[in-house]
Amino acid sequence: RMFIPRSMARLRLARVVFLALALVPTALIGGWAAYLRSGWHRNGVRIAWQRALGLPVDIGTVEHPRPGVQRLGDCTIADADGRARLTLPGAELETTDTELRLRVPRLRCAGEAAALLAMLAADWLARGERFDRNCVIEIDDFDWADARAVDRAAASGGSAGEPRVECVATT
Repeated sequence: RMFIPRSMARLRLARVVFLALALVPTALIGGWAAYLRSGWHRNGVRIAWQRALGLPVDIGTVEHPRPGVQRLGDCTIADADGRARLTLPGAELETTDTELRLRVPRLRCAGEAAALLAMLAADWLARGERFDRNCVIEIDDFDWADARAVDRAAASGGSAGEPRVECVATT
């Protein structure tokens, strides 16, 4: 048998390199992933939305399908009194250096929700300095929840359409 002498310094160096290049980054990425799934993160997103809108917001789920994109599920926007006025089954917010793009796959708008949206639009136009980027809101499938509006839309051949709102930053 042949005896191969080992250097303790070389072994220690190999272990440190393994820890630095393999285990520590894996632990950091795992911790970050756990944080993104936590209630703390969801609460932080909720607070950011409340600050931006100036109204109480409740968010059921937050996902990050790709960098710079948040997919929100079961969102409710309340009025200043705290009563839920607008419910979105889902929304996707894409953030870039120059733009915020909110995509809503489906929105059924009743009278109370329309009043809330009108109030938000008036506030948005009156205090545009709140946003430092261009904002685009796209609704893929919009319709009125009011029975008379639904009857009118059906008579005219479909839903209310796919509204798109664009606001330019004032900076």
